Formats: sequence, structure tokens, C-alpha cells
Amino acid sequence: MIRVLVVDDSALVRKLFGRVLAEEPDLEVRFARNGVDALAQLDDYRPDVITLDVQMPEMGGLECLDRIMVQRPCPVVMVSTVTDEGTEATLDALQLGAVDFVAKPSGAVSLQMDQFAPTLKSKIRAAAVARVPSTHRLRERVQFRSGGVAAAQLRRTTFEAADLRVEPAEGDGFVLVGTSTGGPPALEALLVPLSASFPWPILVAQHMPGVLQGLWRAAWMAYVH
Repeated sequence: MIRVLVVDDSALVRKLFGRVLAEEPDLEVRFARNGVDALAQLDDYRPDVITLDVQMPEMGGLECLDRIMVQRPCPVVMVSTVTDEGTEATLDALQLGAVDFVAKPSGAVSLQMDQFAPTLKSKIRAAAVARVPSTHRLRERVQFRSGGVAAAQLRRTTFEAADLRVEPAEGDGFVLVGTSTGGPPALEALLVPLSASFPWPILVAQHMPGVLQGLWRAAWMAYVH
């Protein structure tokens, strides 16, 4: 059984998502109306997957995602209508640890659920087998659990680059890197410390939703240049 926590401020969306997910015998569903409500259910419900809207009152999706990754990391699928317009929010979500992102139907949501439901279910099942790296923001998690980090002190942070000791490359060669769902933070930790004079070409194979591939490539090219 996959425990799913649907986080959305729209009562209609919660009802529609709950209806289509309840049809599946392997999915169990609970609901939260915003980020504050979601965080309050983490330790009690212990969801396997969270679907998280971006724009919500009291605590938005990105702030909630930041807290989830410190309080109780688990796979998160961002489900929002701002996928196309909010490219910065999309990349922020992936960097913070979201494993996937999908555009929520806009307009008359109820009329589009038959087409959207298979995608939502597929994303949830794929996320359920994803694993948040055990070292992801480990220091903050330890501090949080020991009471050293108050909720008010938590903020959105970028993935901390690992302390990599790269031996000088000699001769001819290239670097091949493969990452799966949730890989962008790991890629940042690996690639950012590399010197601009690193002599070998680097080939990266990154599993990512199709709509984001061009955005991530453009963002990375802008960063390295």
C-alpha cells in the first residue's frame, strides 16, 4: 500500500484527486489544505509520496518542501498550474529535492480529470520507488531532530556541494554521469566544484520530466558561462 498525502488549498482539487486515487487498491490517500497542515501530518501519517501544490496560503509549496526535506524526507511530486509560467519555481523544487513535477489541469479541472488521472497515478507510483539520498541535508536534519533548528529558522537553501577531491585528469578521456529521479541536486554537488579548466568532456544522462529538460539545460549553460 502506497500512502499518499495530497496537499492543495483547493477543496475541489482535493476531492477530485481523492476520487481518482481511491479507485486504485494500492493507494491510500489523506489530504492537507496547505503546507502547515501537511507538516502537521508528516510524523503521524508517514506518507510514502506527497503531491504538493506551489501556490497556497499560510505556507506555500516550496517552503513546505524545504521543511519536508529536513523534518521527514520523502518523495515529493510538485503538482501545480505554474509549471509553464513558473520555471524558476520548477527548478527550485527540483533543487530542493522534489523527485518530479507535473502540470495540474487549469480551468475546469473536473472536465480534464479523466485525461489527467493516469498521469497523476503514474507519477505517484514512480515516486514511491524513488529514494531521497540519505545524506541530503543531513546536518540540518540532525539539528532539527535534536532541537537545534527551530521551524522559524528554516529557510530554502541550495544543495551543499560535497567536499570533492578530484585528481588531475591526465591523457585522453571523458566523464560519464548517470542520475535518476531527484538527480539535479547530486549533479550540482558533483559538477560545481570542478575547475573550469577540467580537460575532459562530461556527458550527463539525467532522468527528468520532458517539459523541464530544456529549462534545466538552459539554466546550467547560463551558470557555467
